[in-house]
Amino acid sequence: MKALRILYFSLIPLAIFTTGCEESEQQEAAILGVWEAEWLNNSGNGIHENDIMHGKMIFRNDYDAEVEVYGYKDCVFFADTVKQALQWQLVGQGDTLQLFNPSSSFTIAYTIKGLPDESLQLKFMEDITIKLKKL
Repeated sequence: MKALRILYFSLIPLAIFTTGCEESEQQEAAILGVWEAEWLNNSGNGIHENDIMHGKMIFRNDYDAEVEVYGYKDCVFFADTVKQALQWQLVGQGDTLQLFNPSSSFTIAYTIKGLPDESLQLKFMEDITIKLKKL
């Protein structure tokens, strides 16, 4: 009887861990792919033309990420097109997407606000939102 209780209580954490891993794997699988990106700066004064920037994000299953932004003159984000190769990972409860460069100290974390199949919304600080649409 004691052996059955030990077995029962040792399986509960395993079941919880397995369920958590499955959810994390599903979230990671949902993020994979090529996404059209739109950066929005909402500093409280409404969103103006130079507060929007377009680009593209690619998330691969080997945790490589590619971010390409199409900046322009007077854009609050970038004045030029910039392409960056990074790594990605989900952290916390799977509610944070972290982009980082393993060869430097660059790391940026976005709060995931929604993860439906074809669109995704990321939040950085309080005033920057990235809307992603799967291509």
